[in-house]
Amino acid sequence: MIERIEKWSRLACIVVLFALPLLLWSATQVETGTASVHDWLPKSKPSRIAYDRFVASFGEDQFLLLSWENATLKDDRLGIVRDRLLVADSENGQRLFNEIETTATLLERLKSQPISLDDREARERLKGIAIGDKGTACIIIELSSAGVLASAKTIDLIVDVTRQVTNLPRGKIRLVGTLSDEVAVDRAADRSLRWLVPPSTVAAVLVAVLALRKVRECVVVFLLAGIGQILTTSIFYFTGGKFSSVLIVLPTLVFMLCLSSAIHLINYYHDVMEKPTEHAGTKALLLGLRPTLLASLTTVLGMSSLTISQLEPIRQFGAYAACCLLFATMLLLALFPNITRWVLSPSKRMRLSDSAGHSSRLIQRLRWLSGIVNRYAVTITISGVALLGLAVYGLTNLKTSTKLDRMFPGDSPTVQSMRWMEQNLGPIISIEVVLEFDRVDGNLVQRVQWIKDLEKQLRDLPEVSATLSAGTFLPSPPQESGFRGTTKRAVYSSRLREQLPVLQAQGWIASEDAVQRWRVTCKTSALQETEYDHYARVIGQQAHKALESLGDASTRPDRVEVTGLSPVIQEAQVMLLSDLGRSFLMAFVLITPVMMLICRSVIIGGLMMLPNVLPIALTFGAMGWFDVRLEIAGILTASIALGIAVDDTLHFVSWYFRARRNGLSAAEATMFGYERCAVAMFETTIICCSAMLPFLFADFLPTRNFAMLMIVMLTLAIVGDMLFLPALLAVHDRIFNRTDQLGN
Repeated sequence: MIERIEKWSRLACIVVLFALPLLLWSATQVETGTASVHDWLPKSKPSRIAYDRFVASFGEDQFLLLSWENATLKDDRLGIVRDRLLVADSENGQRLFNEIETTATLLERLKSQPISLDDREARERLKGIAIGDKGTACIIIELSSAGVLASAKTIDLIVDVTRQVTNLPRGKIRLVGTLSDEVAVDRAADRSLRWLVPPSTVAAVLVAVLALRKVRECVVVFLLAGIGQILTTSIFYFTGGKFSSVLIVLPTLVFMLCLSSAIHLINYYHDVMEKPTEHAGTKALLLGLRPTLLASLTTVLGMSSLTISQLEPIRQFGAYAACCLLFATMLLLALFPNITRWVLSPSKRMRLSDSAGHSSRLIQRLRWLSGIVNRYAVTITISGVALLGLAVYGLTNLKTSTKLDRMFPGDSPTVQSMRWMEQNLGPIISIEVVLEFDRVDGNLVQRVQWIKDLEKQLRDLPEVSATLSAGTFLPSPPQESGFRGTTKRAVYSSRLREQLPVLQAQGWIASEDAVQRWRVTCKTSALQETEYDHYARVIGQQAHKALESLGDASTRPDRVEVTGLSPVIQEAQVMLLSDLGRSFLMAFVLITPVMMLICRSVIIGGLMMLPNVLPIALTFGAMGWFDVRLEIAGILTASIALGIAVDDTLHFVSWYFRARRNGLSAAEATMFGYERCAVAMFETTIICCSAMLPFLFADFLPTRNFAMLMIVMLTLAIVGDMLFLPALLAVHDRIFNRTDQLGN
């Protein structure tokens, strides 16, 4: 059997050796996908249905605001940039822009027929939308569907043309909008992947050399973990996948889990080499095969639970994670015997220093720890359960954050542009109120008056700073009564019907299937603590209140709907976090029975899960207690931490019950488990935490927070496995006074 395993291992090594150049090349070709979160929301969701109906009626709801320092109505560069963008777009194979307006062109429209406002009133109508309090002007770019799809190309074209005209550096050009935000997130995630992964690897290697104290063992560990990571990235390329803000952490997840398995296998190699023997790598594999496979399979099971999510990116994450981890584990097990034979043969072993003294001191400390755990097992168990209870209560107060300004430092170009635009021009988030009338041929004059009255009520809300609608581009309806008023309203109605096609072409009114829809755009801030769903809720309440108080019943709209890109994006992100949380709970539900089968004991299987859940519950529970908001990338740390914690737990319990079956007491079995795998557990934690350190300096805050949470969870996980787990097992043995065994 040993010869057959080594034969297959040699074959696997040869295949990987020849395939490695292709794998490395494909790993560098993977693209970063779009962060268009609103597309993640299932089309059956009411908010998605409302938004899709809005886009179908009024056109693409993607706008960009472009400006720069000292850009006023007297700045001719605004018009030049607009003209050059239109020329560049016409020369492009596919039109990226539906329409481009400047503050000057909008003012000119308001001052011309049929509205004929004076300059002061025209400026007042556009204040907070296209002109600031101090006269700041801008360019408003309405994107086409092609422009949204080619997001990076669109943003680059706008910036390049603006730089050519203004001679301003990129940092002085203020460009804001949902599309710009998405491109900023994509590029920040891409920078994290390309620029921080190499120093992360270097940090992990250096710490591994110091921790493992054997250069060649470090080579084995990082070869196996690195090949698993490269394989993961290659699978993305060959399946046509793209990294997104969710999927970008997957290579790190596979690397860490493979690293943990490789270190534990090296630990089994040490056990085999206590008495030098041939075929040490294969014998170590056979010794550690069962717990390594079980650890990997339970983690794969946990990842597979994500595939039940309603959101496509989460289903992708679950499917890719389960598939990549399974393939990486199989490859690791296949390569281990032959790589250890090549690298770790006795004649080639090369130590950095003699570790005999180090091992002796470590054994003494582990014995001291074993004594503490067994002496205070009840106290440790009660404390652990109490902490778990407090953590679970803290989870009920956990809040999520989905606002873009919290994803970047305050001094980042993205946040600076948002802040500058809101200070100099006005709020940049749009909430749409859609008024639907069941009759196209209704009283248009009354509808314009209704729209204007509604806008006035909405502007009175503290959450709304400005509004924009068809009423903005129309004169106020006549208010006189009598014959004179009737005549003026008839003339007004006639001119309004002439303007109706123009307003429909501009996307302010939509008429179809005997239904007419009017939109009112409300501008709100992107930089407040308040989430977008609050804005949408308050605006919706005010709109429905106005529906009951304004005009008579015959002129009121039949339906009022609140929608917009930002609220839909937020709902998708909140749903994303919710789905991840539910999937994690399902993973716990799925893994626990597996643990019970492994232990052949319902009680032991349940107890084994508590130390694995404790670090995750403590971390997120503390965030709930101290009102620290959880972001998208943060929730993914739970899956990684659970995988590594389960890995360590299975290896420790494997040794523990092996000792108990051989007649050792609970205290002796704890010490035996410590001696056999504590070092590997500590090494895994230290190396993985070191790999996270460079990510603490990322300019993309979700990446930085991901690293911080990983370090905290991994530290708590090792504490749980070294203290809480053996204490639970000791208390169980004292209560039941019997030896539970792992299944053979």
